[in-house]
Amino acid sequence: EQQDEDLDARIRGDLVHSSLAALFENVFSLPERTERSSVGATSLANMGCSVEDLFVHILDYVGHRAPWLEREDATAAQRRHDLVGLNRKSWMDWLASPQPMQPSGRLGNLLLAELELHNSIPIAIEWSLNGMNVAHPDGRTMDLTGFIDRVDVFHTPDSEEGDSTVAPLDWSADSTWTPKRLILIRDIKSVDGPNEAKIGDRHRKALFDELQLGLYARSWEIAHPGDLVIGVGISEVGSFTNHSLEVSPAFVELLEENGAGAITTFTHDTHRLPDEESGASSDPFRAWLRERLTTAFDVADAANSGRVHATPEEYVCTWCRVKEACGLAPLVGGDSTWN
Repeated sequence: EQQDEDLDARIRGDLVHSSLAALFENVFSLPERTERSSVGATSLANMGCSVEDLFVHILDYVGHRAPWLEREDATAAQRRHDLVGLNRKSWMDWLASPQPMQPSGRLGNLLLAELELHNSIPIAIEWSLNGMNVAHPDGRTMDLTGFIDRVDVFHTPDSEEGDSTVAPLDWSADSTWTPKRLILIRDIKSVDGPNEAKIGDRHRKALFDELQLGLYARSWEIAHPGDLVIGVGISEVGSFTNHSLEVSPAFVELLEENGAGAITTFTHDTHRLPDEESGASSDPFRAWLRERLTTAFDVADAANSGRVHATPEEYVCTWCRVKEACGLAPLVGGDSTWN
């Protein structure tokens, strides 16, 4: 049977997300939409499992979730090679007799990149925002829905010894408030490539053109008094996986080349608190967080007032839930691309 059309972007994205979730559930006993205690928790790299055995969990999930990979048509062949790096015969042989194997394909490279995050400990995946209420310093409030793809804790020797209140939005290294846990927020994006010149592009776009990461960070802090989000970023899952992480300047030295991902500092030269002049002393990462919150509230206020202007773009339209009503997606290719 020939597939009628190429896979929708959401299907590949869901497979990437769900494969990682299946791995975490099998290894950490961490189902989606739950969270585990960070006390005694460890990273995947420190679990003592072989990479070949870990890849079995991913292949087993894909085998059950994506039976279309068994087909003989060209589309299935290309997607099978993309996801697991196998031809049809090798895939069918593995399904008939599952056994440990060296990681390959997009999902295999995702696993290999995960093993580099030896100090980044997953404590939640697909954590629900439903019912969360976020407040702005000016008094406005907003109810959120959705899910945070992934939350990690960066363990330090003095963890669990800080304050038990919600982290101040204007926190800086000079603050008297001290965190109990250091939190990293990651959003997982399936991308084409990327070629070397475009590594980290999706991460930069998320920081400055989108609002999710800022809302995720503050929501987690509100729901978990004592936690301080010190880094947010995009995990670009393509022909290889790149875990980018924008980090507060107070923690760059701690995280850089220390098993947390590719550290970036874009916000350090772009943000300060609204009431600061030259010579700002605030933490620019926290200033970025506040600016993202302000922008989100302003956008919501405008939408509630009926001021909504379509801004068609391929990637945006690909994921838009109302593109059929708008009708502009075909103009930019957002109605047909895999990614």
